[in-house]
Amino acid sequence: MKIHIFYVFSAFFCVFLIIFTIFLLFGQFSLGVVQSSSMAPTLQKGELIVFSAQAEYKTGDIVCYIDDSRLTAHRITLINDDLVITQGDNSTTTSTLPTSKILGKVILNSAFLGQIFAFFQHFWGIFVIFLIILIIFYFYKRKTTSKNRCSK
Repeated sequence: MKIHIFYVFSAFFCVFLIIFTIFLLFGQFSLGVVQSSSMAPTLQKGELIVFSAQAEYKTGDIVCYIDDSRLTAHRITLINDDLVITQGDNSTTTSTLPTSKILGKVILNSAFLGQIFAFFQHFWGIFVIFLIILIIFYFYKRKTTSKNRCSK
């Protein structure tokens, strides 16, 4: 029995998407995209970041919070009781905020996934997904139809 690489890739891709969706829906994780170069070279503009709320934060942790209606990721430089001071690795300005405003600690970052995530937020990205699904169904239907003809 010959297994086509296309079907194997499609199956792995679908399983990855299902696991990733479950991971985000039922886990305590959130996604974001780095919007500026204030954390360069640690986090580059356009990278996808996954962050999770923690019971406590330490100096040196990279945390996410909302600043001026925008998701910001900065490093904690000082913790003083219920206040933290954060600063970007590539920035001279600091921000002071209560720990209750911190959304979570950055636990994963990926430039490649950030580019894919950004692509699929646009019309052409959605169009490509739709096209891939149509192609998979076409080849699957074609394969099952040809098997039925051969077995008669």
